[in-house]
Amino acid sequence: MPAEDVVLSYDLPAPARQAFYLYVDRIGQWWPGAFTSDPATYEGVVVQPRVGGRVIARYRGYDDEWGVVRRIEPGHLLEHTFSFAHASGVPSVVRVQMLDHDTGCRMTLRHGGWTRDNSTDRHRFNDWPLILSGYVDLVRSAVSRRA
Repeated sequence: MPAEDVVLSYDLPAPARQAFYLYVDRIGQWWPGAFTSDPATYEGVVVQPRVGGRVIARYRGYDDEWGVVRRIEPGHLLEHTFSFAHASGVPSVVRVQMLDHDTGCRMTLRHGGWTRDNSTDRHRFNDWPLILSGYVDLVRSAVSRRA
């Protein structure tokens, strides 16, 4: 039986467009090295923001492909496969969506795509709140600097 999706939502004090670009363009800044395969040589993560673009973790001397962009709506939606920390070798799917509201936007991350073949990897992804805390802090900091 497939595992349940990880779903997290945050109300952010920035418009969807700004929050989206902070997520995509600055992921190398906010993604914590502790949540990589080699924290000692970790240099950042890069998202190539186009369908078919790669999600790449960069380390000193080599790159590790974590996924491929399946869908992108600039300013609002990013969906990519995700193979990092998948012992099964079968990728899952991460979808990040930003929706504007009166005081900023709501960012929702859904980590799904769990199948019979990769559901045994699901337990490795209970730390999304810790991973995303750097992103949330970055958005709040960017907004407070502009105020």
